[in-house]
Amino acid sequence: MPILPPSRPVEGCNSSGLIGHIQYLEKDCRVSSDALTDLFTPDLGFERKDDELLRKAIGHCATVGDFTTRHLLEHMIEDSEEHVDWFETQLRAAKQVGLRSI
Repeated sequence: MPILPPSRPVEGCNSSGLIGHIQYLEKDCRVSSDALTDLFTPDLGFERKDDELLRKAIGHCATVGDFTTRHLLEHMIEDSEEHVDWFETQLRAAKQVGLRSI
């Protein structure tokens, strides 16, 4: 049986989704600040790369006049930007409060 529902997007299968699911199952899920950084930093890097690629694709679509695809990509970049912001906020908060466990 899969941990996450099959209808959940692949993007949702990141460390924060897994932690949330463990908490949902009422299991003890203590994560140190170092572990949190180790979990979220790769996800943040992925989202930043995704954001960069989407911006390049949007620029290309504008150049070739493909405004339908450009419009779809613009919606995708909004989602990616929200993810970048969320990861940056979590990492900054952990650093500011000297998080020992969550």
